[in-house]
Amino acid sequence: MTFQTWHNFNSQYVDLNSSTVNWCFELEKEHFPWPWQQSDWQNFTKNNRKYLLVSDEKRAFALWELDNHPHAYLLKIITKPDKRESGIASKLMTLSVDILRDLGFKDSSLEVQVDNKAAISFYLKHSWQQERRIKGFYANGQDAFTMVLKI
Repeated sequence: MTFQTWHNFNSQYVDLNSSTVNWCFELEKEHFPWPWQQSDWQNFTKNNRKYLLVSDEKRAFALWELDNHPHAYLLKIITKPDKRESGIASKLMTLSVDILRDLGFKDSSLEVQVDNKAAISFYLKHSWQQERRIKGFYANGQDAFTMVLKI
């Protein structure tokens, strides 16, 4: 079973390629306080790991790592600021979890910065459970909460 594929809202699969990761990089760079480097994004096209990216026409995306089946890991979920509170992120989360369930995944995890109240509230709304605090998880020294989701 191969998961190294991207999925968008119109139910078409798109190849994991430089063009796809470039728009993810640009969206993250514009709207995320600590974006990954472009080389980090390009590595997605070069390695043999398994990923799922669910996107909404370059306005938002959710990126999952799928190497530890039946456990998925949410790497990022990003929405353009002018589209926040529009329901796009909820659609991304719901569709992602449905796809993961169809692929046989049983649970997922993520880390979120402890002071990111909006993200924590979003995850709790989508049935994620806060599990533990990790001291100094982020490069800026901030702590993170680990959250888990039963799929």
